Amino acid sequence: MAYQRKLEALGYMKINDFNVFCDEDFRSLVVWLEDQVIRQYAIEDRAPLRTIASPDWEDAFKTYLNAVSCPFSDREEVADWLLGLAVRLEYGDNVEKYKAITAESVNQTSTNIPQVTL
Repeated sequence: MAYQRKLEALGYMKINDFNVFCDEDFRSLVVWLEDQVIRQYAIEDRAPLRTIASPDWEDAFKTYLNAVSCPFSDREEVADWLLGLAVRLEYGDNVEKYKAITAESVNQTSTNIPQVTL
């Protein structure tokens, strides 16, 4: 899955069965990203995005894409772009936490994991 690493990095709850072409999955992701990471809108202004079953959701979404300056309109590209934005914002909020992570420390951690043999 193309989005799995970004979804996992952000702590999204539906990593393995996220379907960008499912309206409910896609709309839920957009709302979650806005609520948890991006936070472009004030909480009270997120209501139109949160009503994912509304026939007006697409209009609210287009307005949101303009607000975050997303250059794409294709659903797959938009999902990838929003996830990338969220990852950048998450990193920016936690620079010190992520500065300590190096390839060497990741490799060392993975070598310290007990191996199970069958």
